Amino acid sequence: MAADTLLVSPAPLLTGQILTDTTVKLGASKEDTTMLMLEETTTPSHVCEWMTTNLRLPRISNYSKEEDTYLCLPVHVSEASYFKSNEEKEEYKDDAFESTANDLRLIQLHQYLANLPLLMLSNQRFQYSNPATQGSIVQQHNKTRRSKYDRQSKLQMPPKQCPPPHRLITSTNSGRVINVQQGEIAHCTPLQADTICSDDATTCHIVALWSHYSRSTTEDGDKVLATITHIDGTAYEQCIRDAVNEHVRYHSNHHAKQNMSSATENDGAINMSIHLMGGFNDIEGSSIEITDSILQTLAAVSNECNSYSCIKGIPRLCMMLETGAVGSANDDGTGSPLGRGLAIDVASGKVFLAEVEDDTQGPEAILRSVRLWASAFHKRSRRQSGKLHVIHNHTQDYITIEPFFFCPSPAAKSLLDCSNEELLNITSTSPEVEKPNFAVNVRESLMYMNRNKSSVVFPRNEPLKYKREGLNGWVAID
Repeated sequence: MAADTLLVSPAPLLTGQILTDTTVKLGASKEDTTMLMLEETTTPSHVCEWMTTNLRLPRISNYSKEEDTYLCLPVHVSEASYFKSNEEKEEYKDDAFESTANDLRLIQLHQYLANLPLLMLSNQRFQYSNPATQGSIVQQHNKTRRSKYDRQSKLQMPPKQCPPPHRLITSTNSGRVINVQQGEIAHCTPLQADTICSDDATTCHIVALWSHYSRSTTEDGDKVLATITHIDGTAYEQCIRDAVNEHVRYHSNHHAKQNMSSATENDGAINMSIHLMGGFNDIEGSSIEITDSILQTLAAVSNECNSYSCIKGIPRLCMMLETGAVGSANDDGTGSPLGRGLAIDVASGKVFLAEVEDDTQGPEAILRSVRLWASAFHKRSRRQSGKLHVIHNHTQDYITIEPFFFCPSPAAKSLLDCSNEELLNITSTSPEVEKPNFAVNVRESLMYMNRNKSSVVFPRNEPLKYKREGLNGWVAID
């Protein structure tokens, strides 16, 4: 996809116009050449190249007839404008340029997502779907804590918002549940689960995918696939690609015979809804870096899949970013996340904010959390870093825990000697906004690791498997 050039500088408002007289905040149509001027009184402008992606934005209503609009993403800041604005010569370019230019690019993404009306409306519906909570805003500001991207772009801090209600997922109120922990991913169909969810995200992002296959005349509503993953960094590009491809394979295989025998072979499409929630205006700016990595990867995959559909005869993939509650859109105005957990109704694809009760965490919740700490303490476990661990898929209806190495560690023993407050500050990327039970959960994981060995837990170095018993009970299987 060709990059469109926008003239931008860090500023609180999008004041420019797309050449079609539609403000850039609304997104871009495929025919748009997007030109935007952001005015700022103290900071010189920089030329930033933007890319129009294949990720559609949500419509105001399902019955509206407005033209499709697509998400734009910043590519990079022009070197020429950077050196001109900083009154430096290009021959004096050093390593700091790349870092500064990337920060400027992320500022634009942060600004753009926070002011995109179609996403703003969709996010508000997602976060405040309970009518009793709409408009519950406390008019106060916190001027002491602002993310580095807020500070650099001189954004106006929003009023503090009351945290929206999270539906409590228990073992009895949400049907068959699959819970996904940090660093995990799960795929399922309505035949396997009713609700799939993840919780406890601060700077982490929870990504939900929901897809169904449709033809020009019919829709197979009973053939859907849902995915949730809990991402804690920027090194998961291949895993995100694999997740999207899992949906493509699922629908392609299911409809292969019909497509091959049909005279209208290419009249079908895979419609995928994307829901992204997590992060906030954290001081270090790690949230927007994760957001950028996820969106850039999804945009690239969407483009590649559409190219392959013509060559390989697979259905077209139509991806829509329906929820983008990230960064400022997930911040309460004081540098704390509004939403921390997300769940999806597998059959309908509807998403909602969720908190997972302890009795619904799934099998061996502490052991699964140990994997995060094992990679920090043991070199043999680090080779699994940057990999999302598939705990459930549509071909096998059981929870799988892949083997990993761990054993008692002196470093873990040192952490266990710390107080809960010290443990919180040492082990969390955002200690100010963690839940009250964070240190207790970390301590449980470290104690488990120091009291057990992987050779005992995984005696044959084979995965542990658990099948569902009753509604949300789990029993080990051979």
